[in-house]
Amino acid sequence: MASINKQTVSVIAAFAAGVMSACSAFADFTMGTVPNDGVYKFTFGVDSIAEGFAVPASAVYDVQGTNYYDGTASATFSYGFLGTTENSYKNDVPVGSKVTDVRQIDGFSVVEGQYIILHNTNDLNGVSCVCGPAAADYLPANASPYEGRYPVRFAMRAEERAYYAVTCTVANASSTANADVTLYSERSHLHAHHMTLEPGETRTFAWSVELAPNYAKAYSDSYRDNTINVCVVGENAALASVTVVKQPQTSGRVRDEEVDNMNVGKSIWICTDSTGCDYPMAVPFFSGQNYGGVGAGLSRWAPADISICNQGEGGLATNSKTHRQSCLLKPGDYLYVEYGHNESSVTSYTNNLETYLTDAKTAGAKLLIVSPVERHTAWNSTTKYWEASLAGIRDGGRAWVEDKISQGETCVAFVDLNTHYLNWMNSEVDRICERFPSMNRSAAINYYYQSAKGKNVDGTHLNTFGEDQGAYAFWQAALAVVAAGKEDGATDSQQKQAAVVRGITEGLQTKLGLGTNIDNLPYEVSDEIIEAGVAPNTFWDTPVTTMLNYVNDVAVADVIACTNADGSVTISNATLRVLNISKYCKAVYEIISDDGAITNRYYSYYNYDTTPFASGDLVVPEQPGFIDSDKAAGGEKDRDTLTIPAGGKAYVWFAVADDETWQVGEATPCSAKYPVEAWSRVLVDDNGEDASNWSAVTQAEY
Repeated sequence: MASINKQTVSVIAAFAAGVMSACSAFADFTMGTVPNDGVYKFTFGVDSIAEGFAVPASAVYDVQGTNYYDGTASATFSYGFLGTTENSYKNDVPVGSKVTDVRQIDGFSVVEGQYIILHNTNDLNGVSCVCGPAAADYLPANASPYEGRYPVRFAMRAEERAYYAVTCTVANASSTANADVTLYSERSHLHAHHMTLEPGETRTFAWSVELAPNYAKAYSDSYRDNTINVCVVGENAALASVTVVKQPQTSGRVRDEEVDNMNVGKSIWICTDSTGCDYPMAVPFFSGQNYGGVGAGLSRWAPADISICNQGEGGLATNSKTHRQSCLLKPGDYLYVEYGHNESSVTSYTNNLETYLTDAKTAGAKLLIVSPVERHTAWNSTTKYWEASLAGIRDGGRAWVEDKISQGETCVAFVDLNTHYLNWMNSEVDRICERFPSMNRSAAINYYYQSAKGKNVDGTHLNTFGEDQGAYAFWQAALAVVAAGKEDGATDSQQKQAAVVRGITEGLQTKLGLGTNIDNLPYEVSDEIIEAGVAPNTFWDTPVTTMLNYVNDVAVADVIACTNADGSVTISNATLRVLNISKYCKAVYEIISDDGAITNRYYSYYNYDTTPFASGDLVVPEQPGFIDSDKAAGGEKDRDTLTIPAGGKAYVWFAVADDETWQVGEATPCSAKYPVEAWSRVLVDDNGEDASNWSAVTQAEY
């Protein structure tokens, strides 16, 4: 990819070597007075401006601030940038606190020891802006060479349950190189994905936002949604301006209850599981590494006057009552229901759809039954193509809609995302394998599913690449419903479903930005990424972990061993707890004879994956095995278990492993050394500290 112009570098991320020193509780934030016309105009990268709000890089936004726009005359509100102080990590996700405070997820999360330093680019090519970084300025040692991956995160406090129209202009911060721009709003809602801007080029986008609480089952409570968020990320990517306009409200009925402040603007309310929900994203950003949900990608093509309100969450099925009731449906809205991965049966699924129909009818809304996005778990080794793993749910949803329409319902339609996405999966396999004939066909689609360096590819959950394609497949499926209703000989059902869906396809944003002739198409994984090897390859990072004050990088959590009849002990497994490390590990087993001599060292054949964002147990790979020290470099498994002779001893620890190979003699210890006992037991507590009876075991034993 093109190198950034070093003179236009805008963001530097600092990584602490250990625990960050204590700072003031929260950084200052910038206050503004509500304009009389209710139109908020922000211009970035300047220190003063005659009209609207100038937002220099120093404007830090504190999401804990108590002063915010409340709709009254001369009210004040806060605005500025997220993630820019050493304590920013405390604001990004509600960890260990009541989630009804003012914290708001905007789609990105820094961890302790990580923050973003913004820089202005004033009047570059006639545009003032705040823009993105160069790889050399922020990437940790274990990150990929992919540049521009720290986001510029703008936030503005706004009125809860209000409706806003947003216009945003992004820019290329370089006068010599192209920009690679990805644009997000709210909680990781896509508007542009790896869009190319030429030097000096700008592009303007428009969308709508209805702010609504988001229920979180883990806390049995809801996030407050009182913030307008705009994020831009990518090489030479820059944020030039944002305009926010509050839309009218009137008296009306929301979920069939009379209110004085019903929003006039329309929304699509999404009920879905982990394959469709919004996700926070790691920093540095990489589209292949994050989790992605279809619902979060819908904003890319949704008409600018329709808001996407995603109430989805992982682990849900159609029996989710609270998330369904969190949809603040009003006349003219749409209820989008995409479930299937967690359903107990097709019958249960279709029976539960009745409650969604009741909700939609009662509120005067329309119901969209959307077949689930497809997994890549049903590979046909004969045809060399993917098959539908959720055909029962898909066909059950279609039949249920047909039955309801035959009974006289006119507010429901079936949108077959599953088939459209599955067809794309197989066409993408063809594209990749035609371009790269040596590619394993069944592995070609892996680029579109979540993974990280050292991890397996998720068989179910999309990444941002897949989210982009999944959202596009939904809109194509919706357009197909409308087209079917117009065909000669269209059935009564097809005509009624077309009438339902037509309302969300009129005004579809088919061009990439306002006033352009560039088709708005989903991003295809580039040749450059594919040429680097099967996913996850060198473009994928080892995710940054929270820097904690532990002596060791990992700890031995369990050793599975049993005593044999002859007094020997057989070791079959070990698990570890991640503390600080963001690398691969191998388990090292040292066998000592009854006379105290080291008889051999054995190494786990497979690398342990140590890439989570927080401490947690990780098990040995699915196919454990051990290699003898004299065979380690050869890369062949020597045995499945190890045996300690009667009277002998064994110790286990973890050592850093190379990404690809393992060389004996270069093992760097990253855990303490533990004696192996003839039973399985937990060796560390939830804080990653040594249990009391292991407190004397230290690295000094090496």
